[in-house]
Amino acid sequence: MTLLFFIAAAYSITQIVVESILFKPLRDLFNTFWTKPIYILLTCILCTSVWASFILSVFFISPLELYFNSEGSEFKYHLLDSTVGSFFVWFIHLFERLITSIMRYINDK
Repeated sequence: MTLLFFIAAAYSITQIVVESILFKPLRDLFNTFWTKPIYILLTCILCTSVWASFILSVFFISPLELYFNSEGSEFKYHLLDSTVGSFFVWFIHLFERLITSIMRYINDK
C-alpha cells in the first residue's frame, strides 16, 4: 500500500508541475537562454518524476526502505525510490497517452 501511495503522489506532483495551467507561468519564466536547463527539467515527465520521487523519498516516505528494512545507507534507498517512482510515472503517462490516442481514433471514425 505504501508503494501505491508513493507512486500516486509522484505521478500527481509530476503532472501538476509538467502539464498544469497552474505551473505554466513558472515554466515560462525559465524559458530563457540562461535558464533553459531548468525549463527542460520542468517540462519533461521523466526528469520531473525522478526529482519528485526523490524528494518524496527523502522527506516523506521511502517505500523500498520499508520493504527491505535492512541496515545500510539510506541514500541508496532514496536513489532506488526515485528510479522506481520515475518508471511507474512514465508507464502511467504512456498508458494515458495510449488511451487518449485510442479515444481520438474512435471519435474520428
